[in-house]
Amino acid sequence: FRGCKSLISFKIPPCLQHFGFGSFQGCELITEIIIPNEVSSIGESCFYNCKSLKSVKMHNGISYMGDDAFSGCTSFHVLEIPNGVYRLPQNFFDGSSINTIIIPTPNYNCRDYNFPRNATIRTKV
Repeated sequence: FRGCKSLISFKIPPCLQHFGFGSFQGCELITEIIIPNEVSSIGESCFYNCKSLKSVKMHNGISYMGDDAFSGCTSFHVLEIPNGVYRLPQNFFDGSSINTIIIPTPNYNCRDYNFPRNATIRTKV
């Protein structure tokens, strides 16, 4: 679906296990993605420049998220990191509007450079 400027919504089939490189890159009209339980990884630049994306619902079975996965998502404000993701790559949030990040545990292993400036970091309750 990369570059599909008219894609507004899409139901992800349960047989899909991985979002590859740039799967939804540049799909500027998508506002919400619900990732099914079968998906275990989100590839590099998967949602890059999805400028209308406001919500991504992910389950705890996701174990990998690639570089630039949400870069350029200027309408996206809150992200809850799934419990299975142990590392956030560089440039994960570049150019995004994410201002609240919810991490799995207080001692989550991540480096400060992965978080946007002025973002609020919270742990799951």
